[in-house]
Amino acid sequence: MQPELTRIRGVLVLESQDVSTSDDPLTAFLERRGWTSKLIDKTQESISRKLTIDFFGKEENLSGLEISLQNDIDSYFHMSLNSVRK
Repeated sequence: MQPELTRIRGVLVLESQDVSTSDDPLTAFLERRGWTSKLIDKTQESISRKLTIDFFGKEENLSGLEISLQNDIDSYFHMSLNSVRK
């Protein structure tokens, strides 16, 4: 005679947690997309430095990270504008 096997059933419960810590709607949106406040500030400073006109005509291209931040900010304003129009 074999011992009776007890089946244990687990229940997986998923709860969503808001990862944003900011009260600013734009920063909260960016945090939900994976950006941290420190990375946002650092990337914005880098963008500002690169887009400021140099006296000697030197130009720097934006990195993929900088372009990604600008695209995410554009997405936020595009979504906000669409919600106002409805």
